[in-house]
Amino acid sequence: MKTSGFRMLLSYTLSVYLAALLGACASFPPPHANTFYDKDETVEIKLLSCNDLTPDYLKLWTAAFEKQNPRWECPPPPEVEAFAALPVALPILGNLALDFVKGKLDEEASRYTQQFGTTLYNPKFWKVTSDNTNKKTYTQNYYGFEIKRTAKRYNAGKDELMEIAFTLVYGLARDSEDIFWVSPLSVQTTKSKAKVWSWDGAHTITTKVEVGIDATWIDKDKKLHKENIAKFDPFVVDNYDIDTAVRLTFPIDKTFDAAKHLKAVPSNFAGVPYSENQTGGYAGQFWLTVLVTESDSSKTKKYIMDLSSLLDKNKDKIIQAIPGQKTK
Repeated sequence: MKTSGFRMLLSYTLSVYLAALLGACASFPPPHANTFYDKDETVEIKLLSCNDLTPDYLKLWTAAFEKQNPRWECPPPPEVEAFAALPVALPILGNLALDFVKGKLDEEASRYTQQFGTTLYNPKFWKVTSDNTNKKTYTQNYYGFEIKRTAKRYNAGKDELMEIAFTLVYGLARDSEDIFWVSPLSVQTTKSKAKVWSWDGAHTITTKVEVGIDATWIDKDKKLHKENIAKFDPFVVDNYDIDTAVRLTFPIDKTFDAAKHLKAVPSNFAGVPYSENQTGGYAGQFWLTVLVTESDSSKTKKYIMDLSSLLDKNKDKIIQAIPGQKTK
């Protein structure tokens, strides 16, 4: 938002207030066409076996973990599991009018920072095989995961179709020391959940992604454990242009378009523990949780909150300045 943004917002706020006094309907400026998709939302996590790594994903996966010299065990792919997330102006006067406007300001401010996420449960982190001596070998069963959000625009009709709004792919690699590494491989936001006003100028959002892993297992003493085994540093994409909505990827080489690079550094954890008494061809029960926070990169939310506070602090003075109004 330009430096005149606050004055423009103040003008709109006064328009809302005056319209309320006249009994008319009023609203804030409409959102940018690629924003405020918060209706009928669905969020899914899909675990990626090695066969799910398309040539494009595999190229990014290899670049992301080049320094870790990862193993490439490629067991037969299991069934992929995906879970969905268990995710008017009135004719009023005086004191009520100011309360109405302040409420609208607070409601509007909340739209500029939005969150979505989900948790996936899976008991197959490891693929387990046994030799003739019943010695078990544990190999990596998944090589990444994909988070996808679909939604409709805030004002969409019942018959309008869902649209893919957000796609993020993480890679997962195991090195020779049995340490697991995770890294974002690609991200694209075609339709943000957060609102961005359609005023001229830049239309950008900041996206923060937080990932955590919890696990349950039984040790050799038959003691049950349920712990958080990984909580990675947030992955942040600053000033993402919602006008172009390009797909950002992990840099493959120096000639790759820098404007489409992800600024990502791999994080590590020790893998998912498995029970001593486990049986069957799989092991490792875990919960993968992803939380995404989208925010309008401009100062719009701050301006709105400042106006809300200003109205609240000066309510009596404003009412006294209106002909025929008295402070109760």
